[in-house]
Amino acid sequence: MKIWIVLADERAAFFYDARGAKGPFDLVLKIVNPTGSPDREIEQHGRGFGSATRREDFVHRIADEIERGRNALKFERLMLASGPRMLGSIRSALSDPCRSLLAAEVKTDRANLGAAGLRGRWPDLLSGGTTGERQ
Repeated sequence: MKIWIVLADERAAFFYDARGAKGPFDLVLKIVNPTGSPDREIEQHGRGFGSATRREDFVHRIADEIERGRNALKFERLMLASGPRMLGSIRSALSDPCRSLLAAEVKTDRANLGAAGLRGRWPDLLSGGTTGERQ
């Protein structure tokens, strides 16, 4: 089973190709948003002028890459891990066909954790199971 795991925050998105529960996670793409800041910084300092627009542009870049991967048959299931606000934005920006492949979500704002750090969260899915964690 081809699985993509996308870890994202306001600053970067990491796309991993997961090769099952015991296989390697290969980083296939990293998108950097040089103007981004994490949700918690936005909450502490208030939204600056244009920050919502920059965030939306970045979210659409992520969704576009997921769409390209789907069209190229690079994955059969999709897993997302992101902070709650960013996760909702990414999910909303996905096309219906991409959303239908969404197998699991984890609300975490630590994109730098790496896919291996999330391996224990989805053992059933990574082994070909059908139940996903939705927080």
